[in-house]
Amino acid sequence: MSKIKVESIKKRSERILRRTEPLPKIDGGKKNVLERIQRPASRQWVRMNGSDEKEECPAGTFNIMCSNILSARYTSGEPVVGYNGEFFQAGEIHNRAKYGYCPDIYLDWEYRKKLCIKEIQAVNPDVACLQEVEAGEFEKFFTKKLSKLGYKGVYCARSSGIRKREGEEAKRVDGCAIFYKSSKFNLVDTEEIDFNACVKNTTEWADTSAQPLCGGNDECSQDETNEFAFEMFRILTNQGCVALCAMLEVKDSFWSTDAVSKADDSQSRPRYLQICNAHLESKFTMPDVRIVQAMVLAKKAKEMLKNYQDAQVIICGDLNALPKSGCVRYLTEGKISSDDPDFYNMPYEKLLSKMFGSPNENGCYTHDLGLVSAISQDIMPYSCLQPKFKGMLDHVLYQGKKSELFEALNGPVEEAWLKKNKIEGAPNQHMPSDHFPLAAKFLLKNGTNSDINIDETKAAKNGNDANDTQEIDESQGDEDLYI
Repeated sequence: MSKIKVESIKKRSERILRRTEPLPKIDGGKKNVLERIQRPASRQWVRMNGSDEKEECPAGTFNIMCSNILSARYTSGEPVVGYNGEFFQAGEIHNRAKYGYCPDIYLDWEYRKKLCIKEIQAVNPDVACLQEVEAGEFEKFFTKKLSKLGYKGVYCARSSGIRKREGEEAKRVDGCAIFYKSSKFNLVDTEEIDFNACVKNTTEWADTSAQPLCGGNDECSQDETNEFAFEMFRILTNQGCVALCAMLEVKDSFWSTDAVSKADDSQSRPRYLQICNAHLESKFTMPDVRIVQAMVLAKKAKEMLKNYQDAQVIICGDLNALPKSGCVRYLTEGKISSDDPDFYNMPYEKLLSKMFGSPNENGCYTHDLGLVSAISQDIMPYSCLQPKFKGMLDHVLYQGKKSELFEALNGPVEEAWLKKNKIEGAPNQHMPSDHFPLAAKFLLKNGTNSDINIDETKAAKNGNDANDTQEIDESQGDEDLYI
C-alpha cells in the first residue's frame, strides 16, 4: 500500500473520530440516536519531588502504566467458564447487564480496543502492564499494534489447573500482559504465578515436612492429607487468578550518552528492573483470599530477586483492593497479623505458618520489599467507576529506598464533566474500560541491593532480544483522547 494512500486513510479515520453528528445505534430493531459527548479535560503529569515543572526528566527515568482493559468476555453476556471448568453463576462476575448504562456501540470490543491503544500512545510508557487481556487478542491485536510502537510483550493466561483449555475457550480466556520498549530493555526472565497452584503445592511451602494435599472429599493416600480441606475450599477460587513477573535488563540506551561514557557510573547503575503485574480475586467478600494471594506474590517476587543483583521492584495491577484493605496494607507496610479484620476470623493460623513460616514475635507475617504506593489519593482518588461503586482498586507500588517517584498522572476525570454529561460509569464514548489507567515516572537510583542474597548461578535467560530489530512507528499521542 502506497504512503499517500496510507496517509489518506489516516486522515479519513481522524475525521470520523472527530465528527460531531449523532451516531446511530441499533437496539431491538429500533434506531436510537446518541449525541457525541465532548471529551473531558486532559489528565496531567504532577511533579512529585518539588523540582521545576519545566525541568526535563533526568537520565534514568522510566514511565510505567497499569490498566485493566475490561475483557470482552465480561461484557457480552455469554456464559464464562472458570478455573475448574464450571460456568460462573449469575452475578459472580461482570456481564452485559452490569454495563447496562453503556450503549452497545461504546461497549463493543472493536470500538474499545482502539481506545486502549490510544491510551497507551498518549501515556507513552516504557512498560505497560495490562490486565484482562484475552489470549487471542494478545496475539492477533496487541502484539501486532504495539510492536509498531517499539514494544515487545509477554503474557500469562488465567489458570485452569490441570484442565486443558481448547478451541474458543483457549482464545477467550483473559490474563496479564507486560509490554516493554525493546529499545530500553531486554527480557531476561519471567515468572508466571498461578495462585491456586502455589497454595496447593506443598513442596513450595516453608514447612518442608508438609504432606501433599488431597483436598475436599477425595480419599487420601497414605502420603496425603485433607487437613486443610476447609481452607482450600475458601482460598482456591474459580477465577484462576494469576500474576506475571518479568525481569528486564536495562540497556545502555536507557541512560543518557554522557552517563554511558562514564565507566565509574556504569558500575553503580541498576542493571535490572523487576515488573510484577497481578490480577487478584475480584469478589469483595473475599478480602482474606486477596491477602493470601498478596503474600504469595511477595514471596515469589523475592525469590526471583535472588538471581539478579541490584534489581529494583515494581508491583502493580488490579488488586481489587482498596488502599486501606488488608491486601494493600500487607504489601505497603510489609506485615499483617492473622488477627487482621480482613481475614474474617478464618482459621488460617496453622496453614499460614506452614506456607510462609512462623509469624514474628508480634504475631505478624512479614516481607522486606519496602513497597510504597506511587499514586496517592490526592493525585487520583479512584481508579474504577461504576454506577454503584467508585474506588481505588488498581495500584502501582515501588521500592521507596531504591527508586524515586518523579511524576504521577493525575485523574481520573473531573467530577463536573461527569455531572454535566450525566455519566454514571465507564466504559463510555471516551473511556474503554470501567478501570482508568494509572501511570507514574520513576528515577532509578544507583547502588545495589545488599540485603538480597545473589545466586552465583543465574537463572537461564528467557528470550534475550538484544539483537532483534523491528519497524517502529514513532507517532505518539492523540488530541481526541482525554489523557
